[in-house]
Parts: sequence; C-alpha cells; structure tokens
Amino acid sequence: MEHILNPGFESKPPRHQQTRLDELDVGIIHVPAERKNPIYRVRKLRIIIVPVSIMFLTKDKDSVDSSIRYCGVDLLRSTTHLTDTESVDGAFRKICQKPNKIIHNVQMIRKIMSEIDVVKGLKHVWERIEVASSKRPINLQKCKPRLVAVSKTKPKELIIDSYNAGQRHFGENYVQELILEKCPEICWHFIGLLQRNKVNKIVSAPNLYLVETVESEKVASSLNTAWLKSRKADEKLRVMVQVNTSGEEEKNGCSPAEVASLVKFVLENCKSLEFVGIMTIGKYGYDTSQGLNPDFLSLVQVREEVCKSLGLCAAQVELSMGMSDDFEQAIELGSTNVRVGSSIFGYREKKPSTKITEKITEGIHNVKV
Repeated sequence: MEHILNPGFESKPPRHQQTRLDELDVGIIHVPAERKNPIYRVRKLRIIIVPVSIMFLTKDKDSVDSSIRYCGVDLLRSTTHLTDTESVDGAFRKICQKPNKIIHNVQMIRKIMSEIDVVKGLKHVWERIEVASSKRPINLQKCKPRLVAVSKTKPKELIIDSYNAGQRHFGENYVQELILEKCPEICWHFIGLLQRNKVNKIVSAPNLYLVETVESEKVASSLNTAWLKSRKADEKLRVMVQVNTSGEEEKNGCSPAEVASLVKFVLENCKSLEFVGIMTIGKYGYDTSQGLNPDFLSLVQVREEVCKSLGLCAAQVELSMGMSDDFEQAIELGSTNVRVGSSIFGYREKKPSTKITEKITEGIHNVKV
C-alpha cells in the first residue's frame, strides 16, 4: 500500500499507524496498480468498494451491513483482492472524496448509487464491444463476444434494469432467485470459487447457464454427480476450465500445463457436463498500454495445445477472458466471453468538474506496510 488519504493528518503519521492499519477506523486508499495485492494482508478491516470511484475502509459493521442491504455495494474481506473496480484507470486506482467528509453514511451511499445509470453503462459497453470486434481478424468477426454482466452483490433493481435493457447473461457467486420472477430468460454464469460442499446448491439454481470455474478433476466429478442427480439425463451442464495463466498464488485455476489433461478428464468421465471452453483472469493491474496482455496470449496458446492434443477445433473451445479494464484487448485477441461489472453497474455520467481531482492530493501521506 502506497498511500493513506486522511485529511486529519497534518504530518507523517506516527509509526504505529504506519505499521498497524487495523488502528485506523477509516481511510481512503490510493493504490498504484504495479503493487501486487496491496491490501491482501490488511487485518481486522472491512473493505467497501462503492462502484463509483470511491473506496474506503471501516470497522463499523452496522453501517457496512446496512450499506449492503440498501445499496448492494461490494464487501471484500481482508483476504480478498480489489479487482474489477471502476476506479482502475491505466496504472492507477483513482480514489477521491470530499475533504473532511467520511463516506460511511448509508444515505450518502444510497444517493451515490441513485446516480448510477445501468442502461447507459450497458450501451457504452456494447458500443465498445462492437468497436473491439471490428478490429479482430476477419475469421473471428463472425463470432460476436458474449457479454456477461458481473452483478454479484448488486441491488436487484440494477440487475432488473439491465435485464429490461436487453442484457441476458449475468455473472454471480450465488443466484439471486428472487429476480427470476421478473427476469424469466436470465442466464446465470457461476464465476466464483467452486467448493465441493456447495456444488449441490449451485446446480439446483434455476436458469444456471454455465459454470466457468472448474479447476480440478475432483470439482468436475462433484459437479457431474450433482448435476446427474438433479437434472434430466439428456440435459448437460456447460462448464469451462479455469486457468491460472499468471501463476499468481492467490488466484484459482489449474496451471496451463494441466489444462489438456483436465479437459480430457471432463470429456471422458463427466458425461453430464458439456465442456465449452477455458477461462482466465488477467494479471491484476496490468497496463494494456505496455502491450498485449501476456495472460490472454497464454490462454490463446493453451487453446491451441488443447485442440491439438484432443483433436478439437477452435470453435469448440471458447475463450473467456477480459474484464472491465481490459475486455477490449481480450476481444481483439479472440475472447468469446467477457465479464464486465463496474463499467455497467458503476457507470455514471461524467461531469465537467475538476474540484474533486484538485483535492485528491490533499492529506496524502506515505505509509509503508
């Protein structure tokens, strides 16, 4: 972590505040993207991400829970990484707030959420997908990428609004069944960690379209058994194999070298599953201006190896890669499935005001962890 923004500090914080972030009730963080997992080990702090370029830490459990109930803001615990946030812009995560005002008030957050325009956010993302698709090689332009709106923890009203605007595929860690009545054609993509003890609950979810996070033979077998028990014999569950192309320890997924073997296992031993592709998450904070994302290039190569090894054609192996910060480059490289959250559910009209950005440097102090 590079900085703590706290207008209350008039000088460099005392040493105990530099080394014990759990002493801080509230802080605003400014995180350079090149730092690996900058708050991975921050203890005893709850982390709220409001998907409108505002981020803060708080120990106030009541306000956190209330904020989630009212607004659906993302709650990431101390062992979870900051990913897919609207605040990411190139090499930096831009954090801003009004000076001397701590944003932990539920009403304040509700006001912020009310400014989010999901329909315009969707339209903007669709337009960007069209432009990126036009830059693909001619042989790939016929296949339009699928947009998966990552709606996890978002208010049901925002999901329903995006559904009514024409969006059908949504990414979730769990299925919000109450939405199904108003969104009968919704297609759920499970994109969270697939735990074997929760497989039965996942496969029983109505409108489950695809599980994107199969990372081992044990998980595949559990899914296969659970699906066979809960569904018709001729109805298969679509699955993707998750690949950890970056080799980062905190990420899930099998290694690139293990993919062909796992895909073969699914094809030969999991008759209730339909293998449809491979998925990866690009390296956190990668600056696309530095060149092609190596994780995307790696996934393309993995597909070539899988196809060659198992006698499959490229059309049988989808590529799920690309999120809010990098989906355009992923599409240009052949992605058929992009997962976008903050650019949709955190979209706000940009206002021609520079007051906030002028204040962002006030009260910034170096803090080493």
